[in-house]
Amino acid sequence: MRLLKASSLFIILCSQGCADLRKEIAPTPTEQVSNILYIKDSRTGLCFAHNLIYTSPASSDVYVYVPCTPEVEKLLK
Repeated sequence: MRLLKASSLFIILCSQGCADLRKEIAPTPTEQVSNILYIKDSRTGLCFAHNLIYTSPASSDVYVYVPCTPEVEKLLK
C-alpha cells in the first residue's frame, strides 16, 4: 500500500512538473496566433498562412490556404 501511495505521488509530481515546463517552453494560443505568417506563392498567386505548432517532443510547420483578401495582402511577408 505504501508503494502504491509513493508511486501515485511520484506520478502526480512528475506530471505537474511536465505541465510547468511546457508552459515555459511552448507559446500560449494567443502568442501562436500573433506569430502566424502570411505568404504568397509567386508561382500560383495563392496566399497561405503559416504557423508553427508545438507538440511533444517536436514541432510542426502548418500551411493553410487563405483567400488573398486586402487584409491578408497587408500582412504578407
